[in-house]
Amino acid sequence: MKNTQQETNALFGATLEGQLAFEKTLMFGGVKRLMSDIKAKSRDNYQVPLELIHELPDFNVRVHDEGYDQHIDNLAQSMLTEGFYQDKPLAGIVISEGGKDKIFVVDGYSRRSGALRANALGATIATVPMVFKSASTSLEDLTVGLVRANEGRPLTPFEKGIVCKRLEGYGMERAEIAKRLNLSAVYVGQLLTLMGAPNEIRKLVQAGKLSAENALAAMKKHGEKAVEVLQTANAQAEASGKKRITEKSLPGAKLAKVIRKQAPVMAETLRSVKADPGFSALSPELREKLEALLGTLDTSEQSAPEAPEAQADATAEATA
Repeated sequence: MKNTQQETNALFGATLEGQLAFEKTLMFGGVKRLMSDIKAKSRDNYQVPLELIHELPDFNVRVHDEGYDQHIDNLAQSMLTEGFYQDKPLAGIVISEGGKDKIFVVDGYSRRSGALRANALGATIATVPMVFKSASTSLEDLTVGLVRANEGRPLTPFEKGIVCKRLEGYGMERAEIAKRLNLSAVYVGQLLTLMGAPNEIRKLVQAGKLSAENALAAMKKHGEKAVEVLQTANAQAEASGKKRITEKSLPGAKLAKVIRKQAPVMAETLRSVKADPGFSALSPELREKLEALLGTLDTSEQSAPEAPEAQADATAEATA
């Protein structure tokens, strides 16, 4: 069943297409002038009226799922009893739109949402502490900050993938993306691969029903059949009352377990086949495959102490 646009927005807080392709020309306004105009008092930070702080549509990459909603609720409950912590200011920018300066949050989305929810529950948080980015801040800097400046609830792999895809769209090379986000180049490549996955797979990951790791593994193993395999696994998980597609629920999981357990016996059997006089009667192609497999097993035994596990992995790959 396909999600409607309304359902997509309700779940993610924004459209995925908008998040991936976020683009905006930033025309910075005057912070001190605006703070004076709105009478925002300054202690250690500016005390900004909560109602005047906006969000840039589609900029935040958070997936608004059940887990995130619970996170906001926890913050709201804390603020009801403890108030808004002054040592946890929001970070923002002042942008000039239509000749008028407006305040936008760029770090602290969850705390802003928590304060709004706390007020809806009876709190009276009128102002919140805020620091402002300088006018030299670029859109790329703000996008990198979605990952690097996040000290609260870490972004999920999928959310980091949105950031990587957006930065790539800005013309940033993968090596630079990895450096700016403090991630390995290999991991950045994996996240970008996830962003290029079929829409059906992305939706499963977005909704928290499938981990990024299992999505990539299924795509690598099943290729063009990955969508069908994962949709079947999801239906089976839902039928059994499970919220997520686990590795054990994917096709081949039981076979892999059996192979790992029987790997030593299988390896010894393969060696017996090679030693049998009838081995020379096998086709050249089959003999070549068996010899390559045995070579991999022999190398694993000689080079690593965890030989049984290495044997199992090599045998599983060869028999897949």
